[in-house]
Amino acid sequence: MTEQKRVEVGLRRDIDALIDQAKPRNPHHLNNQERVASLVCALGEKPSLNVQTLRGLRMAAMLHDIGMVMIPQDMVDKPDKLSEEEFSLLRQHPQAGFDMLQHINFPWPVAEIVLQHHEHFDGSGYPNGLTEWEILDEARILLVADVVEAITTERPYRAASSLKDAVWEIANKSGTLYDPDVVDALTQLASSGQLTTGGSSWE
Repeated sequence: MTEQKRVEVGLRRDIDALIDQAKPRNPHHLNNQERVASLVCALGEKPSLNVQTLRGLRMAAMLHDIGMVMIPQDMVDKPDKLSEEEFSLLRQHPQAGFDMLQHINFPWPVAEIVLQHHEHFDGSGYPNGLTEWEILDEARILLVADVVEAITTERPYRAASSLKDAVWEIANKSGTLYDPDVVDALTQLASSGQLTTGGSSWE
């Protein structure tokens, strides 16, 4: 086995362990990573990201909520609206994920994508209040995919909404919370029937 191959095998082992660790503890979130990963790949093909960039984006999607392992389980499972203090703690998960991933020698900026996946186009996101093109392309795509998945998946505190409702809600915040180009890609995919998520139908 060549040195390069040994490095690749070791990295793959580390990645598999991380993905296993990142699997949600809440049954309502099962398969979340896989669905978000599928969504980001579909969305990423619209602006024609190259194959290597798409691979990195998919990897980041599989690991985007790994920082949630730092959040107390009873808070994750809470059927009510989070308190201000609880929400403040929840907002720390991108930074926690970055801290866990930053020393792994990925061939893509996975840690940075994970750190930025809750940043908003208008600067209202977290943890660093980045705006527009300060946010990595991959993170802007991941945000939209993550929101689609969240809206169309059942949670302990609410029923799942339709894909149509999710697209409508995201489109209404195009240019504020979300990158307009990513929203356009989402709209095209959804209206053409090329997008499915969480078992939700268009209606």
